[in-house]
Amino acid sequence: MKFIEKSDNVERVYSVYYNNEKLKELLDEVVRNASYKTEGVFTAPYNATFRENAFTSGADLPNGDPMYENIKRIYLYTSNGPFSYRDDSIAVEGTQVTPPELAFIIERVLSNEPNSIYEFLNYATHDELVPIDEKIAVANKAVDEINNFDFDKKIKALNSLKNLCKYKSEKKYFDVELLKQYYSQARSLFEMELVSEKTMKNNGRILLKDYKPSK
Repeated sequence: MKFIEKSDNVERVYSVYYNNEKLKELLDEVVRNASYKTEGVFTAPYNATFRENAFTSGADLPNGDPMYENIKRIYLYTSNGPFSYRDDSIAVEGTQVTPPELAFIIERVLSNEPNSIYEFLNYATHDELVPIDEKIAVANKAVDEINNFDFDKKIKALNSLKNLCKYKSEKKYFDVELLKQYYSQARSLFEMELVSEKTMKNNGRILLKDYKPSK
């Protein structure tokens, strides 16, 4: 895996190495310990398949664990979209496990997907690492600062605040401190080796007659 860093007029290319087995083990921990669970009726992924009361494919978490637990019922239903057709969706009644984005990023790294290393490094500033109470406080302040006569903007801000409060009441949020610990552990499993460095020069235009090919 390669990581390219560009700053000013310097480009550095690194080879990235990581401990595959330990990263897989950490992925298991992230999914099993940092996910949150909610009970209700959910729409399964579009590519899921099932037989009787169990999924046979397409309903897995990033580490391969099942997305749904304590399944009471699985059945087909017709969605309400503009391109809906009979029995185009799968409903599942039970407990849904929601993993953090960190788990999906680690899964993509393990699969050597393009840009996954950039996603991993950028996770340090991910929205998941902001506590739910802090998000609510920021949203509440945003509502207060909007003029009451700016109806559309005020309503939009109130809806954002409403959703955040709903997520908190339904416990649909992650343990931020635990995620930070897992992210720190994951970073410790990576090493980078500088393999090339080049300086990009920009000295302006020259006349073609003055151009001398490099030897």
